[in-house]
Amino acid sequence: MKIQVDDSDRIEMLSFYQAELDKTVRRLQHLKSVMSQLGSETKIEVVVVGMGTEEQPAKVRRSKQPRKRGRQSKWGQFILDSLHENGRPLRYSEIITAAKIRFNTPAGGMKALKASINQSAFRLRTKHKLIDTHGEPGKKEKYLGLANWFENGTLNEKMHAGLK
Repeated sequence: MKIQVDDSDRIEMLSFYQAELDKTVRRLQHLKSVMSQLGSETKIEVVVVGMGTEEQPAKVRRSKQPRKRGRQSKWGQFILDSLHENGRPLRYSEIITAAKIRFNTPAGGMKALKASINQSAFRLRTKHKLIDTHGEPGKKEKYLGLANWFENGTLNEKMHAGLK
């Protein structure tokens, strides 16, 4: 029985079945070595004619940098840029107001804007450790500042002078 296929399919099928044959031969060689180690008297002989018997070097799997999944937020970079531009710690409300102006956020989107900025600030503070917060005694709102503006968890004197 002869199968009629075009050249591209024939090449594809040939490579597939060649790979399957290679896997089967390797598996048989493995079974042979395990059986001999266990002391079995079963004789297994693997002979494949016309197949390259030279060992191909094993492919070395190089670890890649893991990709970041999902949509990347623009708010983390916006917070860092705002802090760099102003050169002083900013209150959350100042950052939110600047984002509203810069991105023309309508009044109905303010709740989502505030939540996004708070979430990004939390990630920058806890996971990436790029920013830190400073709270004034007796005041509710906190200031955000770059991590290098803090010494042992407290704001530098130079930066502390820049607070409004």
